[in-house]
Amino acid sequence: SSYRGVETTPGKLNLHLDLLPDVSQKHVLLVDDIFDTGRTMSALVEAIYARGAVSVKSLVLLRKKSRAEVVMNPDYVGFDIPNVFVVGYGLDHNGAWRNLPQICLMDLPVIF
Repeated sequence: SSYRGVETTPGKLNLHLDLLPDVSQKHVLLVDDIFDTGRTMSALVEAIYARGAVSVKSLVLLRKKSRAEVVMNPDYVGFDIPNVFVVGYGLDHNGAWRNLPQICLMDLPVIF
């Protein structure tokens, strides 16, 4: 994740590539909850190809087109959303609201 609170964090991504299974000579479908700046997805696709994958397709539930910082686009998109902060259904704010059974718009600022 490249989020801290409601802000994306600049700088080097911390990817745990040693946790990837062997993808050599395999077709890979990379699934993520949200495509915001695209930095994480782009780095993962590149890393998976570097590990010998035959092909890599990407699928995201939500995409914020206006925030993209990379050229790549996910191959499959559930919903395009505006530049808003959302929580629920696995998406959280500082660890909270991840377990909501629906995706909700977070009204900012939030004070903990």
